[in-house]
Amino acid sequence: MIIDLHCVGKDDLDLVGGKGANLGELIRMGMPVPDGFCLTTQAYRRAVAALPGITAETVARAELPDGLEAELLEATAALGGPVAVRSSATAEDLPEASFAGQQETVLGVVGDDVIAAVRRCWASLWSERAIAYRREQGIDDADVALAVVVQRMVPADAAGVAFTVDPVTGSREVSIESAFGLGESVVSGAVTPDAHQVGRRIRRRPGVKATRIDLAPNGSTVTRPVADPTAPAITDRQARRIASLALRVERHYATPMDIEWALEGDRLWLLQARPVTTSIEKRPGLLARMFRDDVIEHFPSPHPLDLAMVEMLLPILASVARRIGLEIEGVDDLVTMDDDGVARIGHPRVRVRAPWRIWTSLRRRNRLDPRDWEHAEGRRARQLAARFSTLPLDPLTDGELAAAMVELLAEAREIVDRRMQYLSQHLMRGLRLDALLRVTRSGLSQFDLLGDLDYVTATLNRELHELATSAPAEVHALLNRSPIDVEALRGTAWWVDVKAFLDRFGARATRMYQVFSSRSWREDLPGFLMLAAMAVDAPPTKDIRLPRFLVRRFPRLLADYRAGHVMREASVQEFEELGVAMRRLAGQAAGRLGLTREEALFLTLDETLRALRGEGLDVAALVERRQPERDRAEAVWSASTHGAATANASGDGVPASPGRASGPARIIHGPEDFHRLQPGDVLVCRATDPAWTPLFARAVAVVASTGGRLSHAAIVAREYGIPAVLGVPEAMDIVDGTRLVVDGSAGTVSG
Repeated sequence: MIIDLHCVGKDDLDLVGGKGANLGELIRMGMPVPDGFCLTTQAYRRAVAALPGITAETVARAELPDGLEAELLEATAALGGPVAVRSSATAEDLPEASFAGQQETVLGVVGDDVIAAVRRCWASLWSERAIAYRREQGIDDADVALAVVVQRMVPADAAGVAFTVDPVTGSREVSIESAFGLGESVVSGAVTPDAHQVGRRIRRRPGVKATRIDLAPNGSTVTRPVADPTAPAITDRQARRIASLALRVERHYATPMDIEWALEGDRLWLLQARPVTTSIEKRPGLLARMFRDDVIEHFPSPHPLDLAMVEMLLPILASVARRIGLEIEGVDDLVTMDDDGVARIGHPRVRVRAPWRIWTSLRRRNRLDPRDWEHAEGRRARQLAARFSTLPLDPLTDGELAAAMVELLAEAREIVDRRMQYLSQHLMRGLRLDALLRVTRSGLSQFDLLGDLDYVTATLNRELHELATSAPAEVHALLNRSPIDVEALRGTAWWVDVKAFLDRFGARATRMYQVFSSRSWREDLPGFLMLAAMAVDAPPTKDIRLPRFLVRRFPRLLADYRAGHVMREASVQEFEELGVAMRRLAGQAAGRLGLTREEALFLTLDETLRALRGEGLDVAALVERRQPERDRAEAVWSASTHGAATANASGDGVPASPGRASGPARIIHGPEDFHRLQPGDVLVCRATDPAWTPLFARAVAVVASTGGRLSHAAIVAREYGIPAVLGVPEAMDIVDGTRLVVDGSAGTVSG
């Protein structure tokens, strides 16, 4: 049941799985492969034979066959140092199906921990994503078994992947991606790697490798910052060595190959090789990239629990798109999450199926009157929020609490669905107005028609400014302390005005759609008070003159568009109140499961409900496993191989608000950084939402990783009259304090 890698080859698939068979074949070729052995499929079959049923949970507790545990520990000790324990299924690394990432890999394993790592690998064969992948490939569960490869880990100075055919263009060049440290940084998408194209000549593109993952002597992996993120991880000479090795593997297998490699000093190691199974990847179309970018803008860094809202929103967007003639395919598989809580989002397939519907939607008067929202869906949303915000939770059983969570989310889904229908028609009105404004060469856009409107966000900003400026000197002294002393402020007469303000507007939250991980102003008083201190800078006031030809010839279109913007902002506030209610129920669930609110974010909604219903889920183990992967999860989620959807070919991003300004870059990740933004800074962030608005009064310009001309950041920047460039993929890699020149008309950002 244990066999050395030197003793197997490509014909031993049934014994050692795809990965083990390929590694053994590479050794037979004389390739530099780290020493290792395989725990064969016979060991797996013996271990699971006695189980009453095969699930991920039962396999994770399976006993090793008699005598095998001691032999496994002895073989592992003989390798010396930390080892990598990697799944090798009999349906894996095949010409027709790679199964890449479907089974478990455990790095930095030492001593007796190899036993638990083997069980994790076995259990991963029965994870939901692995089962779903087999079904997509038409592979019967009964036909699959799993071997486990145990290899000495290479303490890599640089590592990465290489394709012997360019996976995007199909060019017969070797495409190499590299980063500092272990290859996990490249494979997981945690950094933007360096890229080499090796053919007759070498073409290179530096990446941004802000962090590196290294192997510690005790077997743990350590993530560290990189002093110069754009410094090359490998030289051109090393790139040619890697390409030469990859082409040797391709000639042996007689098919394009995908390899993983590592450099230890100047010694090159081959860690894996498999046939390229995918057809040449085409760059996703503009509509597909816009769709993906829009999702990331609204969900910039979701936790597993937040994915419930992603799963709610995606089918709604697809349904709305269908009504205007667009078909969005692949929505059900667009977002995936592995067992470590690392979620990925792909590009859907977006096609124009009924062009006449788009044309009709642009021309006809829309059937939904935005003025109806207030007394229909808006009223329903307010009633729902009030009901679940006051519902007594302590008397509920765990099962009843789970049912309440399901009911609230189902009701919220219907309201969001209706909201999206209203907003799709608002979008069409805006496109019509933009076309009319271009024809008349007015130099205006649809956003210039909104500046004098009185809507909830404008009212909020005005009253927040009044609240800040009405505070007496002693209150301002308390507000300017760090940290802010909330209890001291509660004792002032000014606190009566604060409470009145929060009663009306306190549901405002950063990352509105990331309901479970966001916090409202009511829930985060220090964060709110920090914004209040900044709100002494007055919000913009605009007296606009509506174009006469629109007022005379298109009065209903203009009025409906302006009313649609009022409705859009009102519905934001109503959804935020629903978010407060959702977090209240989730917080109660967390307490009953023995978790803090922050820990509960690492469970999916399904896992939360199953645990409340008494299905015996080990929630503490799930949290313990996923918490350390949070940084990687954030990086992988927002990583894009294709750049921004609407970025200029010659510029950096989307020209979202006109003008030109310069100032020091201030990287703002979230509310905890708001205090760092000083007057005259360029606000640099992943995305903004309505709760960020007071920051725009201080910033001279805005640069964001995501967003388009219709996003919140674009609208607010135009209101404040500051330039904005959005959809800049590498915005968060800008070094804090770097002096930037932002041209919001051209969509460029330069240092």
